[in-house]
Amino acid sequence: MKEGKREVVFENIRYVDEHTHATWFRAHPKPGDILFVCKGSPGRVAMVPDPVPYCIAQDMVALRANPVAADAEYLYYRLRSPDVRASIANMHVGTMIPHFKKGDFNKLRFTVHDSISEQRAIAEVLRSLDEKIAINERIVLLLDEWVRSSFTAMAGQSRLLGEFASNIRKQVNPLDVEPGTPYYGLEHLPRRQMWASTVGVASDVTSAKSAFHEGDILFGKLRPYFHKVVAAEGNGVCSTDILVVRSNDPGLAGFVLAACASDDTVRACVAASEGTRMPRTSWKDLRSVPVIWPGESTARSFSVEVSMKSRFAGGLIRESRRLMNTRDELLPLLMSGKVRVREAEKIVEGIV
Repeated sequence: MKEGKREVVFENIRYVDEHTHATWFRAHPKPGDILFVCKGSPGRVAMVPDPVPYCIAQDMVALRANPVAADAEYLYYRLRSPDVRASIANMHVGTMIPHFKKGDFNKLRFTVHDSISEQRAIAEVLRSLDEKIAINERIVLLLDEWVRSSFTAMAGQSRLLGEFASNIRKQVNPLDVEPGTPYYGLEHLPRRQMWASTVGVASDVTSAKSAFHEGDILFGKLRPYFHKVVAAEGNGVCSTDILVVRSNDPGLAGFVLAACASDDTVRACVAASEGTRMPRTSWKDLRSVPVIWPGESTARSFSVEVSMKSRFAGGLIRESRRLMNTRDELLPLLMSGKVRVREAEKIVEGIV
């Protein structure tokens, strides 16, 4: 389960045979149920999507709303409200690995709207924001797939990536940069996606960081098998566990992005990385990776297409961030009654 996702994200799942599934000692979740994480990150929740035969881990439970008392979607959003999450945080035990005792669900108390119709109206407003966010994410994924498949389909001669790009090594003190300057740590870089949806702020970190400019490529060098390679959004700073790569020719920036983010490039860096527990790649490894060079004309034309799609993806991601902020601001206000559904609908209509 991913934090902030409305529904379950099937990522890094394990498979069981039909017999194991049929005899699994725990009840199988049904569409409309809410998965609640009890161990590790207590209180994270997600809605169970359309019927999928699967089992859930022992560190989570499936909650099913009583249809007489609560709408399932409303309950999902209620569990995400700041006051309920604070209550869960106060109730879980453990410091290294916090966990919420399943028996404590009977002790968890919070108010709900009496009217089921009011509950559904509130959930609908919040869902409309989540659905728009999900659409944006799907488009970004399709753009990412287009770049990767188009690059893989290219034919030509093999040349070293270092012929087209350089490693920028400019360290800065985060305290010396302008307020609000973006900061990327490895935690902000998604796996195998060329554009990051989350970003930090430089003022939240203290040690020296690497500076980057808009259009640079951020390549995670720690545990390169995580495949964390993204296009930089604007100017900012990043962790020193990230290589800052810049195209030698601005007209080939899109081509260099696709080359750095390709599966073959990452595999080559993984194979050359040093260390067992915490393997690292380096610019020496990255610059030595052979990539297909389709010729000047094709490479420049492709690069323009990639840059256009990169700008489009960046715009969608920024819009999604605004939608998330609106949702997170409306959520406690709707639950507390400080904002009525009609008021919230007008706010949402102006941005969705």
